[in-house]
Amino acid sequence: MATRKANGNGSGRRRKIRVAIIGVGNCASSLVQGVHYYRNAKVGEHIPGLM
Repeated sequence: MATRKANGNGSGRRRKIRVAIIGVGNCASSLVQGVHYYRNAKVGEHIPGLM
């Protein structure tokens, strides 16, 4: 989920981001698994890009 505060430091109220996945298969499965795995990452932690 995305976070934003008035001063822009990233802490504060959380907003939901809605995502639709068209199609099925390995790519869609990998995207869902990657989002689930990295959603609780700490601020400043390196997160590799999802392809």
